[in-house]
Amino acid sequence: NNHWIENVASGSQKSGFWFDLRLNVRGSSAKLPGAELIRPFFASLGTFRSNTAKGNGGNGIQYYSPGWRPNEEQILQDSRVYRNFHHGNFVHGNVNLSFVGGLIADNLGAFQY
Repeated sequence: NNHWIENVASGSQKSGFWFDLRLNVRGSSAKLPGAELIRPFFASLGTFRSNTAKGNGGNGIQYYSPGWRPNEEQILQDSRVYRNFHHGNFVHGNVNLSFVGGLIADNLGAFQY
């Protein structure tokens, strides 16, 4: 699990935060002991609280390709997502996500499913 608390993603050419969760671990981490037992596609996030995505060229926060299907409800709390060129949250093909509190403003749209 990772803990994302009070981070800022601002001014990128594409999406601010991008969660690209595949079935298997990829890259250099795939060579670590036990990596073959981890399935990011079904994994819990840990904590996602009080993060900001603003002024990005794509989506503010993107959970995509092929989607994210954690076994337990994931709470994304108090996110501030504003002035992104595309959508505030791009949640294509995901399940068990709850958005609690926060602010979404001045994006092409709040959510794209």
